[in-house]
Amino acid sequence: IGVDGVLNRGKRKTPAGILALLLGGAGVHKFYLGNWGIGIIYLVSCFFMPGVSAVIGVVEAIRIFTLSDVAFNDKYNYQNLKPFEVMW
Repeated sequence: IGVDGVLNRGKRKTPAGILALLLGGAGVHKFYLGNWGIGIIYLVSCFFMPGVSAVIGVVEAIRIFTLSDVAFNDKYNYQNLKPFEVMW
């Protein structure tokens, strides 16, 4: 049980990283992680700035892959995420 009394949400680091690497420009990894508000922003921005969105997706993939398992679980599995909360 996490800080907010949240049970493990079951999100895994490897699928999140792969989604960020392959489809991160469209925000698919944000939808997977439950942060749908930021995912919508990514999705809209990928139509107006596709190159920038793709680079940000790759950067986020690197960040996700370099997080320890404990840090990933603390950020994404044991917290209630708000739709437009930025989790860096």
